[in-house]
Amino acid sequence: MHKVLYLDFENGNMLKKKFNDFVKPYLPEDSESNLIIKNCMSHVGTDFTSDEGKKVLWQMIAEAENAGTPGRPVDVVIIDTLEKFIAVDSVRASLRLAQVVNELREKNIAVLLVAHADERGERIRGYKSKEDDPFLTIILNRERGIGNLSTPFNVTIYKDRANLPVEVKSFEGKFENGEWKVHNPK
Repeated sequence: MHKVLYLDFENGNMLKKKFNDFVKPYLPEDSESNLIIKNCMSHVGTDFTSDEGKKVLWQMIAEAENAGTPGRPVDVVIIDTLEKFIAVDSVRASLRLAQVVNELREKNIAVLLVAHADERGERIRGYKSKEDDPFLTIILNRERGIGNLSTPFNVTIYKDRANLPVEVKSFEGKFENGEWKVHNPK
């Protein structure tokens, strides 16, 4: 069983409801204790690519190792959202982000970065250099301004440096009868 540390920088008080509605139904019964969700709203404005920010990050990881199954190392860190994790969008911050991600990888921790798309829904918002290092970039988007669950969203594998042996490069996700379903694979 993997241990996941989810660093949430934007949902705040809505986090528990979103977790119960969208995550919990899909988890195996015994896995919830190893999904460590950290409300990071109090850290918005902290640049986690700075030396001081990295200290806070490593402290959160150490705390997570003692949560859930004690002593089990963190296998995955999910950062939601990238924009708030780096605090300042600049080329320098993007380079420091690559250093942080590489430090995590050296400790055998996989990293999932969640970022908002640009206004066209085609790329990560901000400096393009943030797209240089990820092994896989997946874009999820839906028609602008429509955010309810009945509206399908598109999933596209935008950049695949990992060379995944996957034939499907895009599909539509839709919430039907209380479950997420895949439609129109391409």
